[in-house]
Amino acid sequence: MKVAISLCPNDIFVFSGLILKTVANPYEIDIFVIDELNRQIFKETYDFIKVSSAVLLEAHSYELTHVGASFSIHGGPLLVKRKDEDVADHKIGVPSLSSTSALLVRKYFPHLHPVEYPLKMLSELLQKGEIDYAVLINEDQHRIEPLGFEVVADLAQLWYKEFKTYLPLGLLAAKKNMELHDKEKFETLVHQSVLWARDHRDKALELSMDYTGNQSLNLSHIEAYTCDAHFNPSVSQYFQTFSHSVLGERHGS
Repeated sequence: MKVAISLCPNDIFVFSGLILKTVANPYEIDIFVIDELNRQIFKETYDFIKVSSAVLLEAHSYELTHVGASFSIHGGPLLVKRKDEDVADHKIGVPSLSSTSALLVRKYFPHLHPVEYPLKMLSELLQKGEIDYAVLINEDQHRIEPLGFEVVADLAQLWYKEFKTYLPLGLLAAKKNMELHDKEKFETLVHQSVLWARDHRDKALELSMDYTGNQSLNLSHIEAYTCDAHFNPSVSQYFQTFSHSVLGERHGS
């Protein structure tokens, strides 16, 4: 069976046991940047795929699993700008126009104009003044001051203030026509992979560094975004709130 995950170090960390085969598994695992993943799901090539929550609402051939999820109530996605600078324009860099963070920018800051750029380029583009704002979802969240940025808003906190629940950022989906036992087996193996990664943090972090090319990854950042990656029944509840909000607003408009 085929699995697609993101190049984000959080996903590499979660799947490290499966990638290294320390957790025996039958899967062929491909890795993409998030904007490509959000397109791949509509090709229906993969049995299991990690996507932005906003995209899963539109991918009608897939359904939610209860593993591999990333949620937040604070600490991001962070909307930032250059420190002490008045911004005349409203161009904001986002890692994917179909991402959850882009959806929230449109919801809470409708005057801003999202433009898609590779995640690893956002901070550099903002520093150069080629964009006016950026949404940071990677380790640069921990370098706001050294980068010369300031936080305009924590999008997860805005969500929590409104709905009093976690913001689902990325979710693992399975094809709806799959046999139940295949989905349950996958959830069990991902759960085991998460446990292996937590018991072997150095090896899981080293693998994340190898794949991303980033030798200064922040383990606390990774663990914060993977704390719900084990089997978690609450995933359905968080996603239901998200779905009702987004689809309700679309219906209302």
